[in-house]
Amino acid sequence: MTNTPRLAALTCVALLAAAPVARADEKADALLKEVAAATQAAKTLIADIEMSAQIQGKTIKGTGTVTLQKPNFARLVLAGDVAQTVASDGKTIWLVNGGQYRKVEAKPEGENIQASWALPVSYFFVPMTAVFFDPNSPGETRYVGTETISGKTFSVVSITGDKPTPYTLTMYIGPDKLFHRMAAEVKQKGGETRKFQAALKNVQTGTRVPVSTFAYTPPKNAREATGP
Repeated sequence: MTNTPRLAALTCVALLAAAPVARADEKADALLKEVAAATQAAKTLIADIEMSAQIQGKTIKGTGTVTLQKPNFARLVLAGDVAQTVASDGKTIWLVNGGQYRKVEAKPEGENIQASWALPVSYFFVPMTAVFFDPNSPGETRYVGTETISGKTFSVVSITGDKPTPYTLTMYIGPDKLFHRMAAEVKQKGGETRKFQAALKNVQTGTRVPVSTFAYTPPKNAREATGP
């Protein structure tokens, strides 16, 4: 499944390494602790999702729906340039993209559930896993203030670092103390700066979802991918 969304996911994969906050201003540190606590308390999350990226002079976009339930159930259906399905029934994660699929064992706490650069999805299962490039060199956090987007006001935290490559990640946190939106800029070795955005909208939490909702079988015309 070699395509632009997959390359974008590989670009962002280093963001998915867990690490403690090494340097943070006091307000950022306190806010992120609140976000982690609120996220751990949320048992389910249902939302619409919008994603976009600017890579090598091209803009790619996608929209879809997200249904997540702890400890490790998920159904994400994305359409557009980043069309893909990510489905976890608690035992197996199915990754369907471009007429091909891969399947991997679902980790017990949802540690390996992700959809390209949609970091709020990964964060739902293991808070703070989606905010650093290098677990041995966590970035610096800073409280930016508040920002209103589409009529909704968010508290904003910026995380910057330089390993393994310079980056800035901006987290947008709602009044519910959940991680709703992200924007990331990642500088490549060749000098290109890639930009990624993902936003959860119409977020609902606390609605119990039947486990049967997450049962999944890949399309009959899809074939299992081989190789890395």
